[in-house]
Amino acid sequence: MKKHLLLLTLVLFFAVAGCSEQSNLSGTMELRVETEHFLLYSYPEDAQVAELIAATLEEEYPVITSQLQTELPEKVGVSVYPNMDLFRRAINDTSTGDWVTGVAWGNKIEMISPNNPGTAPAADEVTRVAVHEFTHLVVAAINPTAPKWLNEGVAVYYGKEREESKIRQLVMSKLEKGTLPAIRQFETSSQAFFEQDGYSIAYSIIDFIVSRYGTGALVGFIQHPTDYDRIFGVDEDSFVNAWKEYIEETY
Repeated sequence: MKKHLLLLTLVLFFAVAGCSEQSNLSGTMELRVETEHFLLYSYPEDAQVAELIAATLEEEYPVITSQLQTELPEKVGVSVYPNMDLFRRAINDTSTGDWVTGVAWGNKIEMISPNNPGTAPAADEVTRVAVHEFTHLVVAAINPTAPKWLNEGVAVYYGKEREESKIRQLVMSKLEKGTLPAIRQFETSSQAFFEQDGYSIAYSIIDFIVSRYGTGALVGFIQHPTDYDRIFGVDEDSFVNAWKEYIEETY
């Protein structure tokens, strides 16, 4: 009996806590901004944020779609959540870390508001997360089975939510210490990839590809991510050595 009472108490506690957080919100999640390519949804307190995100996405849309040679056939829905609790519920993952501030699937983006006081990155970085997630949708349109490292590297490259100088410093440090992972050793789980500094390392590979071979080769590699000879004219080992040399010379 005591166990049942304890269970009931816990259920009521979390239900009340959830309702309390909801009660602090004014209005409901509604369409706030519609542009040529995007539909922005938010609660009333994030209406201005929705406008900012929409403007940022529209500015980057022609750059990303032209360089990746792919346009999306429908408008992308972007839902902006005012706190981590509602965001986690939306993505059906209550255990995700605070560093996860956006996800993309199908034809929509779910993201935390830059106004959220609990967000780990800076507000301007969170705004750029929308561009990062949009890039994922474009990559998925090119090749829905592209490897995680390649998908994330392209998204970081175009999202620009991470400070480039810090990325370069981190990657150079790993190269000097001999701790850069082989491409085949990249972790596939999000948490492990994050802990491996996979986002920064993957960015450096995309930076190398675009600088050395151009965006056309990048698109070809997204389409055929294991065919190094076909895309770059060298085998994987030679490609990796050239990438490391590029880091030494430019980072």
